[in-house]
Amino acid sequence: MLKNLLTQIRSKQDQLTDLILVMTEGLWFRPLCWLVVSCALAFTLIAVEWNIADGSSSTWYILWESQPDGAQTMLGAIAGAILTVVSLAFSLMMVVVIQTANAYSPRLLQQFIADHHNHHVLGFMMGQFAYALVVLRSIQKSPEFVPHIAINVALLMSLFSIIALISFIHNVARSIQVSHIINLIEEQTQQLLKTSAQMYPGHNFHGEFELTNPVQFCAQESGYIRIIEHQTLRDILEHEQDVVVEFHRFIGDYVIKGSCIATVWRRDRRAEQDMAIDALKGGVNISHSRSWSADIKFGFEQLTDISLKALSPGINDPTTAMMAIRSLSKLYQLWCEASEEGYQRANEQGELRIIFPEHRLENMLLSTVWQIAHYGREDHLVMVELISTLGEVHRQLENKPHFKSILEETLKELTAQDVGETTWSARQKYNFTRRAHALELMHLKH
Repeated sequence: MLKNLLTQIRSKQDQLTDLILVMTEGLWFRPLCWLVVSCALAFTLIAVEWNIADGSSSTWYILWESQPDGAQTMLGAIAGAILTVVSLAFSLMMVVVIQTANAYSPRLLQQFIADHHNHHVLGFMMGQFAYALVVLRSIQKSPEFVPHIAINVALLMSLFSIIALISFIHNVARSIQVSHIINLIEEQTQQLLKTSAQMYPGHNFHGEFELTNPVQFCAQESGYIRIIEHQTLRDILEHEQDVVVEFHRFIGDYVIKGSCIATVWRRDRRAEQDMAIDALKGGVNISHSRSWSADIKFGFEQLTDISLKALSPGINDPTTAMMAIRSLSKLYQLWCEASEEGYQRANEQGELRIIFPEHRLENMLLSTVWQIAHYGREDHLVMVELISTLGEVHRQLENKPHFKSILEETLKELTAQDVGETTWSARQKYNFTRRAHALELMHLKH
């Protein structure tokens, strides 16, 4: 009974975490917070001045005194100007987002919309507009009441708004640079890779096992697996007795309603199996969109999209494609170094508890490297960059023989292509053949 209660509590906590993640990634949350804070500040300053000025003719606390008509005119001008600037800023951001999506990848929309800097700038300006309206509403001519402190704060906020607008324009201009976009994706994916041990907890299991009494855990709706809570995996790994969970789909995979996400195997007690199913229901979050904050494959696919878009006839920018290839290679090296070679995970006692989907590196190479090789086949510089960077990754993986062998097979297939079928010049064919031969001597034979 207590264990069921703890499972339900963790499920509610996971759902709350998912809700907070969705809210913070959205465009509306931070501007709404600024709006609420600004209105609260306006009401507070008005109340403070009302109490100070009540029954007193002293104005020692006023930096800049104004009459009701002048205060109303000034606040009205501030509110109108700020609303115009906010509308222009939103329009500018949407135009930049659309242009970037068309030029690089539509998958970048989520990252641009989730830019915290733009959220805070727009929120500050919207908050100032609401602040000016609240203060304007409080001005009275008979009996005369002018909230001087609040008006001076409005003037100060106007000066900060100019700085915020300049910062916003600078950030938007910087955010459309391809180097910035690639570095942003790379940094976010690297951060996920450094914490990937949390996604695959436990120890490698290499023994033999027998699985019986399977029960399938199926998707309750169609969509992408957005999050599988780490605490859910830890609970299965540490607390469930005689239960093994075999995942067939993982974070970033698309599932159809009713399709199997995982199979729960048990040896004896059905109650433990039911508890594992309940834990999965609370810990697996399915959404219509993918999450860059938890989906490692999403970063690889974004870089692949940028490379493929750059290789398209309409853009024809092989330099951008090669920049994306270099970032992909760095991520592959980090991914192989951070990942465990085993897909079967055991607890501290050495008992098998979780089986993750196999052949993850092969699938990643198919969806990234081989796509670039297919569409970039007519550009020998792209192909040379592809095999060179992957060859360097292959050379660095001295302590990962499993991943090293997979990359070796990939490199052999890439360098074994028939250059005679391409439209390359004789010089380009010679350069590619020489580089492929050098790669084989330097890396594949070691």
